[in-house]
Amino acid sequence: MAEELISASDVERYGYCPLSWYLERKGHNVPTRETREGVRRHAAVGRSARAVMRAETAAMESRRYIRIFTLLSVITAIQAFGYMIPVTTRWITGFVLMVIGIVWGMLAAYIFMFDRQAEKALDTVQLLTVAGIVVFLTGFINIVSYRYDRIVILSYEGSNFIPLILTLVWLLWAALYLNKLWTSIETAIALRKESRLPKGMIRYSDDLDGAMLHVSRTHGVSGRPDMIVERDGMMVPVEVKTGRVPQGPFFSHILQIAAYCLILEDTGERPPYGLIRYGDGAEFTVEYTEELKALVLEKVALMREHIATEVVHRNHHRPGKCRHCSRREGCPERLA
Repeated sequence: MAEELISASDVERYGYCPLSWYLERKGHNVPTRETREGVRRHAAVGRSARAVMRAETAAMESRRYIRIFTLLSVITAIQAFGYMIPVTTRWITGFVLMVIGIVWGMLAAYIFMFDRQAEKALDTVQLLTVAGIVVFLTGFINIVSYRYDRIVILSYEGSNFIPLILTLVWLLWAALYLNKLWTSIETAIALRKESRLPKGMIRYSDDLDGAMLHVSRTHGVSGRPDMIVERDGMMVPVEVKTGRVPQGPFFSHILQIAAYCLILEDTGERPPYGLIRYGDGAEFTVEYTEELKALVLEKVALMREHIATEVVHRNHHRPGKCRHCSRREGCPERLA
């Protein structure tokens, strides 16, 4: 029989109180006013995160199109320049352009093969590669046109405005996407400021339609983090808590964010830490250490044991915690 998945939210509830977690598992749950208000605030944060994701995705697409149309304009501008060069000297220009193209191609190869930061500079490598090929071919075309009085595709007839017109068209499209880029950036900044969202590009939000369920098959743990943000090239899970701001993160919340780190480690790269945000933006960083990972796995093992034996008890002596528990009405060990 396949082992039951334990959710990161269940790990958080178990860390709060094993008996409370077990009672909810059995269907004993009466939401309190604080719980309902927390759900409402959480939904508002999710909507803001979704809107920021849309704006930042639009900005990334605009940036990509700006690069494409700018490169196209460079290609046609060079071609237009080739038509302006006298036939008698065009081979010199062609030779110079071919040399420049070779140098740019060699520089791209060097960065890709020997620079430790090549992955972060992948855009630069791609741009240098494409530009190098374009400039080299343009130089070659000029040398060929010197011999045969013809430029590939278009005949040389002293002047030709087609490449110049195309250059202006590409630049116009680049300008339109530049305007879209700035609009998207301004929208994202305004939403982040209003909602006090975490720094870093939001790569995932559990508020998205069809939000992916992250599953660690190795440890049998699953969950949907409130957000996953990219910081310094690393994916970092974020958990948003809408209640009061504590002096430090609660133990149960630390277990939950560590469970998300455990899942992301098993399905991709190991996060160096997770983020817990309270109230209006108070943020705590929880380092994902081997000790914390072992603690989460220990709790998961205990949860499976409780599920098998159906023997679970309260783990605290705090009447205040019982008063605010939405499972208190059906709890045989409640203190208040």
